[in-house]
Amino acid sequence: MSEMGSQYDKLLLHMEVKWLSRGKVVNCVVSFKDELRLFLSEHNPELAENLTNERWLLILCYPVDTFEKLNDLDSSLQGKNSNILLLGDKISAFLKKLTLCGERNMRQQCSQFPLSQ
Repeated sequence: MSEMGSQYDKLLLHMEVKWLSRGKVVNCVVSFKDELRLFLSEHNPELAENLTNERWLLILCYPVDTFEKLNDLDSSLQGKNSNILLLGDKISAFLKKLTLCGERNMRQQCSQFPLSQ
């Protein structure tokens, strides 16, 4: 963040963390899609229709799975027993997994994204 020349690095960090929290909110939307569809059918029928559209749900689930993996990484990077070598290994492993996921995705093998199946 300092490489961006910003004097407000705490705010930028806060915003990055908020994006991870948004992944949890979208996960709740997916988890309660049936209840949400019933509610929206009375208040916003057009939006309620999306919750029955498989393609729309797939597009919604993909980032949910991705944010879950990012949240897991974020949690694993915290704690008192962490050191720079361990953190570097975790980040390196995550980047390798991300590359592998991209290759599998190109072959339409999405087993690493359980909600998207």
